[in-house]
Amino acid sequence: MSSNNPTPNLEQLMLEAMKDLGLPDKMQGDTPIFVLLVMLDMKPAKSWSEANNQKWGITPLMNKMRELGFKNLAPNTRENIRDDCVGQLIDAELATENPDKPRPKNSPKYCYQINQEVLYLVKKIGSADYPIALNNFLSNYQTIKHKYQAKRQSQRLNVKIAHNFSVSIAPGGQGVLIKSVLQDFCKYFNIDKVLYIDNTVDTDRGYSPFIDEDLINDLGIDIDKFKNSYDKPDIVLYKSDKKYLIIIEAVKTGGAINVERRDRLLSLFENVDVKLSFVNAFESFKELKRLTQEITWETHAWIMEFPDHMIHFNGDQYLFH
Repeated sequence: MSSNNPTPNLEQLMLEAMKDLGLPDKMQGDTPIFVLLVMLDMKPAKSWSEANNQKWGITPLMNKMRELGFKNLAPNTRENIRDDCVGQLIDAELATENPDKPRPKNSPKYCYQINQEVLYLVKKIGSADYPIALNNFLSNYQTIKHKYQAKRQSQRLNVKIAHNFSVSIAPGGQGVLIKSVLQDFCKYFNIDKVLYIDNTVDTDRGYSPFIDEDLINDLGIDIDKFKNSYDKPDIVLYKSDKKYLIIIEAVKTGGAINVERRDRLLSLFENVDVKLSFVNAFESFKELKRLTQEITWETHAWIMEFPDHMIHFNGDQYLFH
């Protein structure tokens, strides 16, 4: 290996520790090893006792790997690093997402950190104390897992939707606004069905949309086109008594429905025999005023501060009329 590469001892000891922690075989290749070394701030000629667990975003982590000469990864492998390497550490409760505060998935400040209990163990690698530290860690592993799972669960925003069915909304970013739409907008405008919610949280870790596939099929929406589109809205509701689909954008820092966005959304509902309404949802009137020029005609605006009112951007065409 070149002088910039980790010494065989460093890499080998990291691999052995990963095996000790029970990480799956696919996590025992060179890329996951280098990812974990960077997350622990380890590099050649550095003592394991000097490891630390600073927070890392995926792109900075990949840049650091290249800087240290571990591996030069192509930018298009970013999602693989996030899901197949860092995601495995999250699944095993060895690392935490956004340990300081919740963030939306698309936040540039989204970060990951090795858990403190793992750091304590890593600091003992290569020392006479490592076997004892490993035994203590494994003995308490289930307690450690429950601790982090409980913390993650407490951060989720739980909300009941149609038929008392509950979903968990990702915390941070649009989370509070999306929860308000599902509770307050639906209440004041008598919405009885939820067709789609972006960025809900599953029972374990990942983010995935809520989709009422039966309703999508009943309405004649092309479900494959909808699932595979990058232009899906944040929320789609259905008011069955008026046969209206309500397509909602939860506008946090930008992204109100402009002409181009409306046209792209319309393409998802081609040949659907129901009326469509497009709604921009805002947390405050201040945010609406800031983005008013972005909003196209033939849409509506709803403000979380005033949940029983609407603002119409299309003359005499009101919601559900």
